[in-house]
Amino acid sequence: MAQAISAIAAILWPALILIALLMFRRPLRQVIQSAEQRKWTLKIGGQELGMEELNTQQNAMIADLQKQVGALSRILAGLALDTQVAEQSDSQQLLAAESAALGDRPVLERPASAHAVLWVDDHPENNALLIDQLQRNAVRVDLVKGTNEALAYLHQRRYGAVLSDMGRIENGTNVPDAGLRLLRSVRDYDASIPVLFYTSPFAATAYADDATAQGATTITASPTVLFEYLESLQLL
Repeated sequence: MAQAISAIAAILWPALILIALLMFRRPLRQVIQSAEQRKWTLKIGGQELGMEELNTQQNAMIADLQKQVGALSRILAGLALDTQVAEQSDSQQLLAAESAALGDRPVLERPASAHAVLWVDDHPENNALLIDQLQRNAVRVDLVKGTNEALAYLHQRRYGAVLSDMGRIENGTNVPDAGLRLLRSVRDYDASIPVLFYTSPFAATAYADDATAQGATTITASPTVLFEYLESLQLL
């Protein structure tokens, strides 16, 4: 008898669920359609982000981190092989590999005004997660969209670093090297403040030599590398 009841119950539950779905199919359809049409947004780093935008930024950061970890793994594998081949030169190989991995980046001293950064980008929503990380670390982030506004802020306030994209719209005109123009003006005003470029992979490659020659601290398309520099400045 107990087995019969169990068998009936096993059949009955799916049937009841099916009946409920049939009875309430119209309200359920309306809820699903409403959810599909509604644009959910979150406020992160002072920027309004849709779920799709947030997902895109997270995926980009995860992909970049995986790339950096992969590069580090290859370096470590090379170190292990070199150790087996030539024990005598272990320390020299390690120093060379570490230098290559870190890109000869110096350890930067914490400036007196390290609790504030000036970020210049005409699309600040693209940096929402990074901005949020800085703000969570009690760093004030002043966001501006153009060079003139950035210079006005720089003359009025003290900053631990200036972050900038490379190309942007300035006064209604697309200026591919806007970041370099900003860099020259910043260096005329302050030769020591760190200036970090966070830009597209193409711009990071195309303008790397010019940016370095004109006094940029770094230029990168990698959020992981940018995080490392911000950490070296004790901003993260």
